[in-house]
Amino acid sequence: MRLFAAVWLVCALAQAASVRDIQTGSAASDSACAITTPATSFDSTSAQIFLRFVAQNLRAGDKLRIDWIDPHGQVSSTLAYDELPTAPALCFLSALPVGGFTPASSPGAWQARIVVNGSTVHQQPFQITGQTHALSARVVSIQKEELVIEAAGVTSETSINIAQYTPAGGW
Repeated sequence: MRLFAAVWLVCALAQAASVRDIQTGSAASDSACAITTPATSFDSTSAQIFLRFVAQNLRAGDKLRIDWIDPHGQVSSTLAYDELPTAPALCFLSALPVGGFTPASSPGAWQARIVVNGSTVHQQPFQITGQTHALSARVVSIQKEELVIEAAGVTSETSINIAQYTPAGGW
C-alpha cells in the first residue's frame, strides 16, 4: 500500500503545474509572447517592466496569479488568471507600470511571484534603480473649455486620468 501511495505521489507531482523560461525585460512582443529587450535592472523612469514565462501541465480549474512584490515585501500589484484551460504549455506576458506609478517611488529589490493554486512556484528577482519619483497633481483652474493641472514627478509617458463620481451615476 505504501508503494502505491509513493508511486501515486510521484505521478501527481510530475503532472503538477510548473513554470519555465522565466524572463524580465523592458520591451516585449505580445504577438510572439517574447521579451525583446531582456533586463533585470530598471530605472524608476522606465515605462514598464515585463515578465514572461511558460506554464506547463495546466489543468482546467487551475488558478494562476502574478504578484509584483515591492522591496518591503508588500504586494504592489496582482494579476489573477482564474479560468485556465487544460494545456501542456501556455505562455504568459505581464507588465508592471513603473514611471508615473507607485513603483517609481520604491526603488530597490523587487520580485515577480508566480502562484499556482495558492502555492508559490517561482519568484523572479529584479531591481528598480534611480531616484524616487513621488507624483503629485493638483487642479489649478477650471474654465469652460480648459483644465489646468500642476504636476510634479511626471514624465512624458505619464498620464493623468480624470473622473468625477456622482452617487446617482457612479464614475
